[in-house]
This record gives sequence, structure tokens and C-alpha cells, in this order.
Amino acid sequence: MLPDANDGADLGSTSKGFSDLYLADGAVIKFGDDQDVTLTHNADVGLTLNTKLTVTGQTELNDAVALNTNSITQTGTN
Repeated sequence: MLPDANDGADLGSTSKGFSDLYLADGAVIKFGDDQDVTLTHNADVGLTLNTKLTVTGQTELNDAVALNTNSITQTGTN
């Protein structure tokens, strides 16, 4: 399945989205026209992003650490 041009097709729509995506060990998701940003699955390890990650708003890690623009709060015993 290929689009007719670069940036020329969507997968799903705002009212008809897909539910699940299954990828094999070692799968790579590539972003950008020159695929310079990648998200790679490393079996039994996790995900590797090859560049910086920018997060806006508050972010929670394992329900025990909360990060926002002003503070880092630990609520668990990690």
C-alpha cells in the first residue's frame, strides 16, 4: 500500500480509526521526509528514540514520578 505522492495519504480518518497495530521484534517506525527520526523496538528491552523527546504539559512515569515545567515530584518509593 503506497500513497500517490509524498505526504499524500492518511491511514484511517478522524471518524474511522484503526484499533490495534502489531509490529515484530526489531520493528522501526520512521518519521520525516528523510526518515531522520526513528522509534525502534528492542526485544525484551523497550523502545529507543534516536533523538530528543520534547514533552509539553505534565508527564507521569510509572504513576510514581510527575514532571512538569516547574518541578519533579516523586510519589512512590522508587
